[in-house]
Amino acid sequence: MERAVTRSIEQRRKNHGGSFRPVLDTRKRKIPGLWKRDDIYYAQLRVPLGNGKTAPRRIALVADSLDQARAELERKRTERRDDALPQRGRRPGFEDFAQEYLVSATLGQKKIGTQQNERQAIRRWVGHLGGVRIDKITPPVIHSFREKRLESGASARTVNLDTVALRNVLKFAVDQGEITRLPEVKQLKQKPSPKRRFFSPEQLDRLLSAVSEETTKNSKLFKNYLQFLSLTGAREQESLGVRWSDVDFEHSAVTIGSGGVSKNHKQRQVDFSPGLEALLGAMYAERPPGLDLAVSLAPARPQRRSCTESPRVTVDGPGEGRPTGSRLSRPPPPFCEQMRDGRD
Repeated sequence: MERAVTRSIEQRRKNHGGSFRPVLDTRKRKIPGLWKRDDIYYAQLRVPLGNGKTAPRRIALVADSLDQARAELERKRTERRDDALPQRGRRPGFEDFAQEYLVSATLGQKKIGTQQNERQAIRRWVGHLGGVRIDKITPPVIHSFREKRLESGASARTVNLDTVALRNVLKFAVDQGEITRLPEVKQLKQKPSPKRRFFSPEQLDRLLSAVSEETTKNSKLFKNYLQFLSLTGAREQESLGVRWSDVDFEHSAVTIGSGGVSKNHKQRQVDFSPGLEALLGAMYAERPPGLDLAVSLAPARPQRRSCTESPRVTVDGPGEGRPTGSRLSRPPPPFCEQMRDGRD
């Protein structure tokens, strides 16, 4: 009976490996925090449990000698101070975690176009990574995806945008406490964007002179729109959100993007120039009263051209026989409404 019990204990020890024993230095003194089982060194550290308490935890070290083990022990202590120790437990696969990101408020607060682009990129990453655990997504794994994309004919800029989408998912994983750091990869070198050709003052004058009731419906509103873009530098969609409440005649400034429709959702102020002040003053004096905020809700009027019909104006560019210019598809509702909100 005694032999059977001894044999069972020995078998259990064999199955579970040797017991932990403290590591001694050359003077036979225990090295605090360093343990060994079989041929593997372990660091024993107290780590937070997330409830205000701490508990001891043993972490396997990559070391073949005592000196290497002591160096790894110090590195783990540094990671603990920086809150960068690997998390315990099994991490979710990329495919499952990507679905969490796609339904999260983090993605939902972005613009619709940005969401669509990220969803497409994440689908490509899911096809490449599948169920790979998010803590196992390493730079070599990312490089292999990028190489495949480049071989398929995608540009470096497109591949960089795909990498940004992956990074957004992994940043979400960091926020959720699933991983502690992001894999570091360098951005691919991409061709510089072609320099935009801006309208010269002469070209703008020619464009404005070409806008008339014979060529363009609602020509007055359309001219105001073109001049506003030119004098403020606002983007097309940013101009669509401008209201009279955004125009400060007292302090000679107009606010662009107060409704959140702007680059990075940040508003900015543009000081009046003489031309901008004259334009807005004339528009304010001529504004029709009593229009609803939404053009589609305005009462129909017989024999009146719709403000939402698309004017098309083309201006020939100088030299080289190559046309340049603008093909603007829709006059802006704020100007269709003559920026109705009004000033006090």
